Amino acid sequence: MTRNVALVISVIAMAFPTFLIGVLPTYQQIGIAAPLLLTFLRLAQGLSVGGEYTTSFIYLVEQAPTKHRGLFGSLGPVGVAGGILLGSAMGAILTIWLDAQAVAAWGWRVPFILGIGVGLAGYYIRRQIGLGDAEPKSGQIAKSPATEAFRTEWRGMTRIVAFLAFGGIGWYLCFVYVTTWLRRTEHIAASTSFDINVIAILVLIALAPIFGAASDRLGRKPIVIAATASALLSAWPLFWLMHHPSALMALLGQGGLAALIAAYMGPASASRRFRHASAAAHFRSLTARRYQSSAAQHLWWQCLLSNTRKMIYHLPST
Repeated sequence: MTRNVALVISVIAMAFPTFLIGVLPTYQQIGIAAPLLLTFLRLAQGLSVGGEYTTSFIYLVEQAPTKHRGLFGSLGPVGVAGGILLGSAMGAILTIWLDAQAVAAWGWRVPFILGIGVGLAGYYIRRQIGLGDAEPKSGQIAKSPATEAFRTEWRGMTRIVAFLAFGGIGWYLCFVYVTTWLRRTEHIAASTSFDINVIAILVLIALAPIFGAASDRLGRKPIVIAATASALLSAWPLFWLMHHPSALMALLGQGGLAALIAAYMGPASASRRFRHASAAAHFRSLTARRYQSSAAQHLWWQCLLSNTRKMIYHLPST
């Protein structure tokens, strides 16, 4: 399967399950089939992300000028952040315009239904892109690239898991979990937590290309190491800020974490170790296990010790 075919399939596999979630009947209408269908559609979304994320990143780097691969590679996280930004903005709009009952009854469906438009736009764009010089010839493609990757590159895949652990965990903590945590634990209003998330995403969008371009001059390794070390040292104060009842302090904490993720993901996305089949396998396993385990561990610490500051212990351990 060629790059452009994989890109087209991945965007279709994301768009249609998203739309179907928006029109999914309720439990009262179809009973146990509702949660089963929802689980199946979410799994389909997750599988498509594994191919979408890595394929698009690698395509960007392969087509970039050699001297600017850091800058071009950083556009991958920027694109992902832009999608999350649209989702967060939609959530903020819904919570401002609709009351809680309306959001729970039907408002939550709106973003999912509108997702089909984004998917169709992505499909059209993907159909127009070229293969590029990096596309392998048909005779060079293994019969089973995934099997070949596991057989010959398992050591490299293991290193990739370790290499991108902070980026995967930090990303989902900052832009997915923290929003819910602020609402449920710190009792910050839903609209305010969405606003904070939007600003944090804008921080990443602004800084990721800067760090990516800097890695073209200074090298990937120094910037990635500096970002990881800074996250290790600043994890406690950043989560202490987010634990503060003031929305401004929470914004400073989440914004600081977003800046560190930008410093890491910008250069890391252009790393030579980030290759296709093995990277996709890594991303699917990492995001599935690490995000779920991070959220579960945070909730476990909160219930056991009744102290939400304990949630920061997971990040430095990565």
